[in-house]
Amino acid sequence: MSPEAKKRGYPFTKARVYTSVVTAVLSAILAILLLHGSLIQLLYYVICTSLIASAVFVLNVRIFLVKASRRSEERDIATERRGSQWKALLLLFSILLLSMIAPLLLTRVLGPEIWFIVIVGVTSGASIAEVCFYFHTR
Repeated sequence: MSPEAKKRGYPFTKARVYTSVVTAVLSAILAILLLHGSLIQLLYYVICTSLIASAVFVLNVRIFLVKASRRSEERDIATERRGSQWKALLLLFSILLLSMIAPLLLTRVLGPEIWFIVIVGVTSGASIAEVCFYFHTR
């Protein structure tokens, strides 16, 4: 991360960090309480959480750096802005559509334990990534 990007600090409120900490802790406690009988499922939860946390953290850092570089360059090309906005909206729509259709397609393939592990892993991973991003930008 560039020194000028680090100077900007964390772009959100501390309440968001506190909420992420509480969410991560509660999700981890829930997973440990429900999966303590099966070590392999607990290992799947840890792996899923780690993968999601690292992916979300890398995306957060990348988006933060792009925003910081755009602010420093201050481009005024209207067509470039419109093009990038449409690309972002199309990407957002694709992700939302995929996230709504994927569970319906996978309900017959994956068992309920795996669904629980994935859902709690995503919740924990995203929260942990937000906390790590806060410490990274401090």
